[in-house]
Amino acid sequence: GDLVRSFRLIVDFLRQMNKVLHDGDPEYFRLPGDRNTIAQFIELFSLAGQEEAVGEFVNFDRTGLQVVGRLVNCHSSTRQYEIVRGLQGYLKDIFDPDLQVEVTGLVSIYAITVDYLINSLVKNIFLTFLIISVLLALMVRSAWIGFLIMIPNVVPIILTLGFMGWVGITLNMATVTIAAVAMGIAVDDTIHFVARYRTELRKDQDHSAAMYRTLAGTGRAIIFTTVVITAGFVILVFSNFLPNVYFGSLMGLTMFGALLGDLIILPVLFLVARPRFPLSFIDRLEKG
Repeated sequence: GDLVRSFRLIVDFLRQMNKVLHDGDPEYFRLPGDRNTIAQFIELFSLAGQEEAVGEFVNFDRTGLQVVGRLVNCHSSTRQYEIVRGLQGYLKDIFDPDLQVEVTGLVSIYAITVDYLINSLVKNIFLTFLIISVLLALMVRSAWIGFLIMIPNVVPIILTLGFMGWVGITLNMATVTIAAVAMGIAVDDTIHFVARYRTELRKDQDHSAAMYRTLAGTGRAIIFTTVVITAGFVILVFSNFLPNVYFGSLMGLTMFGALLGDLIILPVLFLVARPRFPLSFIDRLEKG
C-alpha cells in the first residue's frame, strides 16, 4: 500500500543520491554504508518536500527507522513465531551490536502471545492431571487406585492429540484448551462410576458382580450425560469461525473417547487389578 510505496521512494532516493555523489558510477546505486551519510541523505529528502514520506518510517529526531515487511502466505501461529524468532536472530547478526533492532507489529505480537499461551496451557494440563490425581487418591484413600482411575481420562486426550497430528490440526489458542476442559468434565463421570463400584463391591466383595451392578446402575446415566454434553460442543461445527469448528469437533471426539474409557477401559482395569478400597473414616463409623 502507501507505506510500501513511501519506503521504496526513500530507498530509491538514497540509492540515487549515493550514485550521483560518486560521479554516476552504477556500482554505487545502493544504500550507503555510513550511518551519518544516510542521515544526511534523509534530511535532504525531507527538505525536497517529502517530509510526509519520511515521517512514515523515521521518527522526529532521526534516531529510529521503521521497516515494514509483509508475509505473503497465511502461516500458522507456530510458523509465524519461527519466522519472527529467525528474523530477530538474522537482524542481530547483520547489524552493529550498538544498534537496537526490534521486530514488532501485529504478526510478532500475535505469534509471541500464542506461543506463550500454548506453553502455559500445556504446563497447566500437567498441573491439572496432578491435582485431579491427588484428589482422587484422597477420595479412595489409595495412590494406586487413584492412578488407575486417571488412565481412562488421559487415554482419550492422547488419542485426540494423535488424531490432530494425523490430520494436520495444529495447537492454537482454541485446540490447546481441549485437554484441560475435557479432563475436568470426563472425570465427573469417572468419580460417579468409582463411587458406585466401591459401594457395590462392599456388599459381597465379588468384583464381577459389583461391576455388573455398577454398569447396570450408572452406565445409562453416564451415556446420557456424555451425549448431552457432546451435543452441546458438536453444535459448534456449524460455526463460520474455524477455531470454533475445531474446538467443537475435537471436544466431541474427546468426550466420546472418555465415555469409552469409563465404560470399557476402567471396568477392564478394575477387573484385572481387583483393587481393594480402604475404608474411609465415615465407613468405619458406620461399621462399628
